[in-house]
Amino acid sequence: MKRPHISPLGLAILASISLVTPAFAVVTMSWTSIGNVNNAADPSTGYGSVDHAYNIGTYEVTNAQYVDFLNAKGASNSNGIYNSDMGHTGGTYNYGNINQSGSSGSYTYSVSSTYANQPVVGVTWFDAARFSNWLGNGQGSGSMETGAYTLNGATSGIINVNPGAAVYIPSENEWYKAAYYNGANSTYSLYPNGQNTITQADANYWPNSGVADVGYGKASSSGTFGQGGNAWEWNDAVISGSSRGLRGGTWSLSDSGLASSRRTGSDPSKQPFAVEGIISEKITLERQHDRRELLKSLDTFGREMNQDPAVKAIDACQEQAYAVILGDAGKAFDLAEEKKELREKYGLNKFGQSCLVARRLVERGVPFITINVPGWDTHKDHFQEMSRKLPELDKGLAALLQDLADRKLLDSTIVWVTGEFGHTPKIQMESPWNGGRGHYGKAFSSLIAGGGFRGGKVVGKTDERGENVVERPIYPWDLTGSIYILMGIDLNSQMPHPDGRSIAVSPLPGKEIPEKETGGILKEVMPDGAK
Repeated sequence: MKRPHISPLGLAILASISLVTPAFAVVTMSWTSIGNVNNAADPSTGYGSVDHAYNIGTYEVTNAQYVDFLNAKGASNSNGIYNSDMGHTGGTYNYGNINQSGSSGSYTYSVSSTYANQPVVGVTWFDAARFSNWLGNGQGSGSMETGAYTLNGATSGIINVNPGAAVYIPSENEWYKAAYYNGANSTYSLYPNGQNTITQADANYWPNSGVADVGYGKASSSGTFGQGGNAWEWNDAVISGSSRGLRGGTWSLSDSGLASSRRTGSDPSKQPFAVEGIISEKITLERQHDRRELLKSLDTFGREMNQDPAVKAIDACQEQAYAVILGDAGKAFDLAEEKKELREKYGLNKFGQSCLVARRLVERGVPFITINVPGWDTHKDHFQEMSRKLPELDKGLAALLQDLADRKLLDSTIVWVTGEFGHTPKIQMESPWNGGRGHYGKAFSSLIAGGGFRGGKVVGKTDERGENVVERPIYPWDLTGSIYILMGIDLNSQMPHPDGRSIAVSPLPGKEIPEKETGGILKEVMPDGAK
C-alpha cells in the first residue's frame, strides 16, 4: 500500500499474492512473479532475503479498483474503508477524488476518468487488509473481515496474516526484494529503478507536483512500477507498538525518501528515531564521526578565519547539529529508554509518541518544541475522521500534561494546542461533503495549560450557533501576548533585526493594531498581578 505524504494523505495497496489466484474477479490485478528463491539479503540493510516464490502487484491499486471494492462492501462504511482523504478534491496537488453519494446503508462511490488511474490515497493498514481479504474471497459479496486476516471489525492493534492466505500485504522482505533486487546478477540497487541514482523521469517525487497515474516512470529490476515515489506503501512489518511498515517514499519527498535505506520516515515510534533532514538511517555513528573528522581536515578556511564572528557563528551551529547527531542530545529521541507501560499510556501512534519525545526534550531544556498533527481539514466526513483522531489527541495530550505535572515540570512549561482556523458551524450533509465542515475564522478554540496558567476555565463565548463571538473576544495577539508575559518577555520590547529595523515583539493596541481589535491579555487564567 502507499501513502502520498508523510502526513496521512493516503495509501495505495501493493498487496503481494501467493500463486493461488481467485477463480473470478471484478477487479483485475496485474501481478509480477518474483523468483530467485533463497536469495541473500542486501548487505547494506539486511533486508530482501525471501525463501519462496511469490507474485506482487505490478502497479499500485487505482482509484477505479478501490471504487469497485467500495461499491461492493462500503454501503454503510461501517469500518471506515472510505474516508475524506480518498475524497480530497482540488488544490495545487490534486489527489483522491473518489466521490461518496447517498446516505449510510446505501452509499455509492464513483471517480471520474481523469483520476481513475491514479493510486488510491487515504488507505490505512486495516483498509489494505480488508481489500486483501475481499480479493482473496473472490470479490463481489466475499467477506472483507475474514480470509488472509481475521479482523472481525478490528481497526487497531496487531493482526497477523493467516497461514495459506491467497492475497495479503507483503512482508517487508518481499516488498524490498521486488523493489531493489536484480535476480540477473544477484545484486541490489539503491533505488527501485535498478540503479544507484534516480531521476524524476524514473519516479514521481518532489518537485513533481502531485500524484501521477500508476505505471509512471521506470520499472524496478523485477518489473514493478511505483515502488519509489508517488505514494508510501504498506508492508506487514511491525515497526514499534502497533505501527506497521511503510516504504517507497512519496511524491512530496526528495529522492532520499525513495532509497532502500528509508523505511517509515521520522516516526518517533520507530527505533532508533532518525531525525529527518539531519541524519540518514544508512549512515552509522562511526561513519558520522569519520565524516566530521574529514570535514575538519579539509576546512582550511575555517581554521584560518576561526576568530571571525561570522565563522564563529557557523561553527556554533555546526556543533549544535553534531550534538543532536552524535552527543547526548540525540538520546532524547531514544524512546527505548522509556517503560512500555508509559509508552502505551501516551498511545502507540505517531502523535502519542511525539508527545513523549516532547516531554523528554523539555527535561533536557529545549525551549520551544512543536508537534505537528495534520489531517484536521475535514471538508468531507468530518465526524468519521474525528472519531479516529480525537481519541489519539485526548490520550496523548492527557498523558503529556499528567507526566509533566508528575515530574514537577508543568508549572514551568506552557502547553498550547491550536490550529490555524475553525470549522463552519453548519454541517454540509449534501454530496460530496457527506457531513463535512469548511474553513471558518470568525470563532474557534485554543487550549493552554501549565506555565502559570490556571486550569479549569473557559474564556470567551459564542452565540448558540457557534458562529459569532458574543462575550470576551480574544484575538491571536491577546493569546500570544499572555504567553509572552508568563515567559518573562516585555510586550513593549523590540525584536533584534540585522538591519536595525523596529520590529515589535507583539502587536500592541493603538500601535500595530486598532484599539477595538483586542480583548486584552487573559487575566482570567493568569496569576494575580500579571500585566
